[in-house]
Amino acid sequence: MFETVQRFFGDGGPFMAVLAALFAAAIVIIIERTYFYFVTCRGQSESLISEVETQLESGRPSENKNGLRLSTAPAASLLRTALDRHLSGRTVEQVHGAVEEEALRQVPRLQQRVDYLAVIANVATLAGLLGTIFGLQDAFASLAVADAATKASLLASGISQAMNTTAAGLMVAIPCMVAHAKLNSRRRELIDDLDTGALAFLNFLRARRSPRGEVGATPAAVSAMGGQS
Repeated sequence: MFETVQRFFGDGGPFMAVLAALFAAAIVIIIERTYFYFVTCRGQSESLISEVETQLESGRPSENKNGLRLSTAPAASLLRTALDRHLSGRTVEQVHGAVEEEALRQVPRLQQRVDYLAVIANVATLAGLLGTIFGLQDAFASLAVADAATKASLLASGISQAMNTTAAGLMVAIPCMVAHAKLNSRRRELIDDLDTGALAFLNFLRARRSPRGEVGATPAAVSAMGGQS
């Protein structure tokens, strides 16, 4: 098995090194984004909001506030910002502005690096095609300069290089395209979840506003804030 792979890369010529580097870069991106999307961001904002609302209604906002600080997920960062502003007595409009500002920092975390997979897929396909052209050029050039005894060997070597680089380019491009589609779908889900969660929590805060139009807080919550200061 190892000898077959080694021979495959050896017969593919110099473009195989380029394709190997592209494949390694794609693997790193796929692993990093998969971990971020499915592990770091695995907690949906709906469950986080439910916990925050429960703590606020029970008058123990500090417990959930400390729990949110342990999470690095974008949804937790937005809720943490909203909860901090709410507990400091800001109006809903001020909380909304702070959440939008935090979203400008968090949404790029969800968007970064995924589109590189599409770029790698295209570059790998083109690099494989370029390697094919060079391999065919070498094959046909050998017919003009080589003697009859070595023409067949040189022709076979050039065609082998052409076919191997084509195959390697597709072997890199196809997994990258599949991974890009899957991760891009997950990215859209997380961004939609982030928008929905932020809106739901802001609506919850509006429902808690005092008659004078300020963000409401239960007496227990105010006591907890006073105890922290």
